[in-house]
Amino acid sequence: MNKILIILLTYSSLTFASEVTPQASDMKFVTDFTNFACKSFRDKVSAPNEIVDLQVEFTKLGISSSTRRVLIDIKSLDNECHYTADYSRKKGTTTLNYEKSYINNAESCLELKNKLDEIMTPGFKYRIKYNAYISMLFLKDLDGQCESTSGNNLIEFQWML
Repeated sequence: MNKILIILLTYSSLTFASEVTPQASDMKFVTDFTNFACKSFRDKVSAPNEIVDLQVEFTKLGISSSTRRVLIDIKSLDNECHYTADYSRKKGTTTLNYEKSYINNAESCLELKNKLDEIMTPGFKYRIKYNAYISMLFLKDLDGQCESTSGNNLIEFQWML
């Protein structure tokens, strides 16, 4: 009987451990979302239509100590779904390559995950200014205010000191 109890406890703790997902705040360098833009470090614009339609907001960007791994956190406006996109970067490049994504286990969040994956999978190109601001270009074409200006949809983050 003791062996069965130990097996059940081990299985339940392993199952719980597998549900832990990484978040941007787990990384060495953590920045906060500031705005969307059409040109790096310029005027703010509203979010692209595809993001507005999903009723989500970007929250944080986390960078590993080696700067080769980046996590971007997004949450639904109702705070029910928490999504994290995981990217890698090769040395000497400014392109973030999509690796995988995570979402909390609420069954209602799976459709949101699939739609966010469509937007996030192509990756980003980024620029850093004054070691405090990060501007990231969506590599997926998105609709919104930027279509009539630069055609570039950017998301920006900043270290909050």
